[in-house]
Amino acid sequence: MGHGKFFLSINQIKPGDYLKISGKYRPGQGFLAVEVEYESGSEWVLESLVQALDADGSRLRLCDRWWSVPWDCPLKDETGVAANLSEVRPGQLIKLKGNGVPDGSFKIAKVRLKETMEFNVEMLKGHVQEVIPQQGQLRLLGIPVVLDARTVILKDRTSDSLQTERI
Repeated sequence: MGHGKFFLSINQIKPGDYLKISGKYRPGQGFLAVEVEYESGSEWVLESLVQALDADGSRLRLCDRWWSVPWDCPLKDETGVAANLSEVRPGQLIKLKGNGVPDGSFKIAKVRLKETMEFNVEMLKGHVQEVIPQQGQLRLLGIPVVLDARTVILKDRTSDSLQTERI
């Protein structure tokens, strides 16, 4: 039997599931999920456009939330060279990596600037905190994620057949 993927619906997603969600954040509306994929892992990742930096340069605003960057957190630019948070500008694509902590927040361990394109696919990765199927939403990294009829939800399985079910 070969390895494959099968489609799921939002009703099959449970709190605690570890997901990689690709899509686009829409200010004030949430993260619109284009593809949701089950993965194994524990690291939390947020890759999105910088909306703002606070005055002292210790916090970044992404996905309508402020994220505190520890003073000793390594930061690299697009080429992998060490950089300073003061060099980050609104509109840049940035990737935050770290781990979830018991209170549901995100402890940032690494920051990397990414190449910013005309159109950027943004990404969330982590454990689902809440699922609200009747609203077509879930919460990951404290960010509301919106799923619609175009969202593809994939999970690995060992089978030759492919089931198709959409939300």
